[in-house]
Amino acid sequence: MDLRAGVATFDAAKGLSKLQTFPFALLTWVERDGFPMSAAVSLESVDAVNGTATFDPPAGLEVPAGAQLSLTGSHIRPQPGVGYDERRHVTVWGRATADERGRLALRAERAWGWDEAEIPFPEYVERTVGQSRRYLTRVSSDAGRVIRPRLSGAGSSCGRHGCPS
Repeated sequence: MDLRAGVATFDAAKGLSKLQTFPFALLTWVERDGFPMSAAVSLESVDAVNGTATFDPPAGLEVPAGAQLSLTGSHIRPQPGVGYDERRHVTVWGRATADERGRLALRAERAWGWDEAEIPFPEYVERTVGQSRRYLTRVSSDAGRVIRPRLSGAGSSCGRHGCPS
């Protein structure tokens, strides 16, 4: 696990192997005007050995040829009254190429993600505490005052004196 990023990093082939287990992917890229764009796509094929994932471009959107883009697969299962389980995600980054039919291919360069079956959530949180502390230290320095994590107004309904016993 890359403790700076809070996720496991792995080679592109492993990322593509993980990506092909998801029913669809979220394609993300930066438009020519500099704004980010995302759209769901169905993967036509994934070839982890050759490092590519092929898909049709999202309807009505132009993905610039040669652009850096990412494909993200994710899954989470709600557990009513408890929270969630089966959390996992993978993001594969690379460059876009187009074939004669207009299909796009991602040439994978790198990947990262997290799978609760590999690293349980409590361990994941423990491993990323240092990252969170470093982030708050930087934000505090930039703001010129101490910044601490806190619940939003809706999340702290007991007020500053605590919840009644």
